[in-house]
Amino acid sequence: MELQRLVGELRPCKDRCELSLTSLAAKTGFSVSSWQRYLGGRSLPPWEAVDALGRLGQAERGRLRVVWEAAADVWANADRPRTALDRGPSPKTGAGQEATVPAGE
Repeated sequence: MELQRLVGELRPCKDRCELSLTSLAAKTGFSVSSWQRYLGGRSLPPWEAVDALGRLGQAERGRLRVVWEAAADVWANADRPRTALDRGPSPKTGAGQEATVPAGE
């Protein structure tokens, strides 16, 4: 339920910024397939993706953070097998850049 609430916040952001998924991927560093999963409610987006879309769509950052945290809490405590997708992909990196990985991963 919380993930659907988050998706309900993200979709209008995408509509407001009037970007295709390809353009959204290019501007945020998250792939088209990742955005398809995030906006389809199949995967929890990392905060960085939510924040990037929120900025593009001129959303209230504090509200998005609260909704994302609620969804992340439910996602983390869901009774289901864990997969690599649960963490979401790392943002795409440009030539000569390295993706940052949080400590402990």
